[in-house]
Amino acid sequence: MNGWEDARASFAEQIRSSNERAELLEPMLVFFQHIDDHRQLYRAMVGKQGSELVDRAIRKLLSEMVEEHLRTRVAVSKPDERRLELAVQFVVGGLVGLVTWWLDTEAPFTADEIHASFQRLATHGVERFLTERSDSA
Repeated sequence: MNGWEDARASFAEQIRSSNERAELLEPMLVFFQHIDDHRQLYRAMVGKQGSELVDRAIRKLLSEMVEEHLRTRVAVSKPDERRLELAVQFVVGGLVGLVTWWLDTEAPFTADEIHASFQRLATHGVERFLTERSDSA
């Protein structure tokens, strides 16, 4: 999965270069662009014909990347680990779900458009969830 290592490096660079005013999930654009650049490959890997093994590998890699990003970005000195894990799984589930739908339906969206929709759907809820204090997850 050399392509994924390239994507991971791009994602890490995007995180480093994004400023504090950027939207929380702005670096996810790299993920959507990577998928868009390799549509045929990913359509076979994560679409209706994809394998469970590949799906798990992609989710694991994305989970690591998203967790790293949220840990560095969320303005909480010591994040609640349970909340962080819930947020990571929510973001990864949304990413994989949108990409699978995007590839399976060949929806006419660019990487920028699908990313913008993902950001609008997820950013504020994840940010609020990770920064609010509550007794329950």
